[in-house]
Amino acid sequence: MLIITKREFRSYFDSPLAYVVICLSFLVLGALFFLVSVGFWQVDRATVSRLFELAPYGLAFLVVPVITMRLISEEKRSATLEMLITLPVKDSDVILGKYLGALGMLLVLVLATAIYPLVMFKWPWNLGPLDTGPVFAGYFGLILFCGAATAIGLLLSSLTESQAMAFYLTVFVVLGLGLTGML
Repeated sequence: MLIITKREFRSYFDSPLAYVVICLSFLVLGALFFLVSVGFWQVDRATVSRLFELAPYGLAFLVVPVITMRLISEEKRSATLEMLITLPVKDSDVILGKYLGALGMLLVLVLATAIYPLVMFKWPWNLGPLDTGPVFAGYFGLILFCGAATAIGLLLSSLTESQAMAFYLTVFVVLGLGLTGML
């Protein structure tokens, strides 16, 4: 399982996929956080709560579907799933390895967003003391969200051979569940 996890995690960084996804998500999240009409500069207080309100939507709409769309569907399309399943590893090790590799990629992205609170409240801006309790709770919630969304994306990737179909299904299901939760 650990070998499959390392191979899956490394495959993201061997191709430009990880770098493009990380750069685009930082750009979009930063623009939403700082420039949207109810952004950071307009609320008249120094808080990162808006980051934790917007990040799940960015993750659900762009990052999680892109990361998970190829997990199983690419193996099916290229006919390597049968070979992978017949290797002397359990099926659960294959699935868990792929899940943990994709989750590791998402956790790298989520933990890299810790730059925002550090830059705003420590150096160079020093906007005041950082209330660490809500920040840690927000990151814990994002980590749990990434775990659940990755599991949904892996499931939907296993149901289809098309990466595009897995992408759109993941977007609709994760955003649908998020909108249902808002009700």
